[in-house]
Amino acid sequence: MESIYVIPRPGASQIIPVKVTKYTLEEILKFYGCRSWIAQEVSEIVFKSLNPNNSIISQEQLFAIIFQHISEKLDTGKSLIKKELEVSFKIKTFQQSVCILLGGTSGCGKSTLASLLASRLGITTVLSTDNVRHLLRNFITKEEKPVLWTSSYHAGEALEHTEELTEEEKTIKGYEEQNKVVLEKIDDIISMAQKRNESLIMEGVHLSMKSINYLLKRHKNCIPFLIYISSEAKHSERFAIRAKYMTLEPRLNKYIKFFKNIRIIQSYLCESADKYLVPKINNTNVDRSLAILHQTVLVTLAQLLKEEDNIHLDSNSHKNIIPILHEEFLSVLESKWSSKEILQNIRENNNNNNENNNDNNNGNNTINE
Repeated sequence: MESIYVIPRPGASQIIPVKVTKYTLEEILKFYGCRSWIAQEVSEIVFKSLNPNNSIISQEQLFAIIFQHISEKLDTGKSLIKKELEVSFKIKTFQQSVCILLGGTSGCGKSTLASLLASRLGITTVLSTDNVRHLLRNFITKEEKPVLWTSSYHAGEALEHTEELTEEEKTIKGYEEQNKVVLEKIDDIISMAQKRNESLIMEGVHLSMKSINYLLKRHKNCIPFLIYISSEAKHSERFAIRAKYMTLEPRLNKYIKFFKNIRIIQSYLCESADKYLVPKINNTNVDRSLAILHQTVLVTLAQLLKEEDNIHLDSNSHKNIIPILHEEFLSVLESKWSSKEILQNIRENNNNNNENNNDNNNGNNTINE
């Protein structure tokens, strides 16, 4: 049996049976948090255990079989929460979508995290706001919008009538002016993906808290985060690999030359994130950051499903995600730092990353770092 048709639970927003293949079930289990090899084995076992003469099964029956075999395979003590599995099922069968927003300044590691998270969740679309800015430059001339043709960290230099502004105020104003230009196209991209129920990860410096707040009001499937580096020394060291000559010399490294502006923007973003209750992740350990991102996305979606049992995040319902996201994020942070769980999650993520890299080498359609 290569595929089955799953009948949604009573009261679900969709009542049409959903086609599920072995590969789809693997993707559901990976989104749920299983390692790749566990997802593959459980998918095989589930399909072998089904009646070959009956390709129709209820969602409740399928989940019961999955839980039975996951509990036999897992050695981590992961809680088998039905709502988390259900939301994974909805996302991977295109009944709903999620748009994960990763804001942050240059050099904070948001691009790396976006790629790794996409690989973990099986999300095939990862977009950078820098690419959106580059695209807009093909249609908007430098004379029309000078601020669009600079880097975000010195966009203030393209502004006029800034004599009365301090250097910090000019940096922030130029940064936000560029964000305004890019925001409309970002909004369009998210809208197009949302209409198709396709999930995506959007990362970039242009996702300021003002932009994120606007997108949250427009799209109920957005889950935002701010990525930052608290240590100024560690942040500056990251820019050495970006320079042509691998140096921290300001004359040869534009990022170091404008490093003060980059830190000004980061401080501004962190203060704004606290104001809007957007989760902040101090990205000093990629594995820990990845574990926190994955778990927070999953439990937030599950909590939304629990509170509004028939929720469809792409509907017109005006559920404010921020209070739930903030509460779940704090809970995840506490659990990730407790006892041996953080070490366990880091080891699991390392195994997953190695497995995903092997899959990529075998030609599978997953995203590399």
